[in-house]
Amino acid sequence: AGAAGASQVIIVGRNVERLAEAKNDVEVAAANAGNKTCLVRTASVDVTDEAAVRSFMSTLPKNSIDHLVTTPGGSAKLGNLIANKRTCSDVRRQFDLKFFAQLAPVLAIGDKIKVGGSITMTSGILSRRPGRGNDALAVSNAAIECCVKCLANDYGFDGRRVRVNCLSTGMTLT
Repeated sequence: AGAAGASQVIIVGRNVERLAEAKNDVEVAAANAGNKTCLVRTASVDVTDEAAVRSFMSTLPKNSIDHLVTTPGGSAKLGNLIANKRTCSDVRRQFDLKFFAQLAPVLAIGDKIKVGGSITMTSGILSRRPGRGNDALAVSNAAIECCVKCLANDYGFDGRRVRVNCLSTGMTLT
């Protein structure tokens, strides 16, 4: 973001050490791209705690967000849904880590996002090609993709012209 010319970047996450690393990475990329004025801030917020997310969002000024990108790294590593007597609580935990962790900031953003802004949520290829051992993650990815379509419809009709997209990563040969 800093390398693309952003004047301010806010990185939110749970792990303070990883936040510091990400802040440094964005600052270095911005400086290397000639953006000497990019202000990078971090905030430690547990995105699985909706009250904490709403509290953080309430500190931001109205119309202050151009782009919101949600990328929680949640995998509960449940395995197959029918194996080992899985329960709905097990699957809910995966949804908390992957789906609700992205939905909470989107729902809390309210009037903070600018007209013409964008929201990007992330899913993954498992929504289309579930593999053994990743059933709950595949289902939560599919829920994100459906949710993005609903949000795009809603934002498309409320006059704010906010783009809502889903980045669905796949396997990459490296």
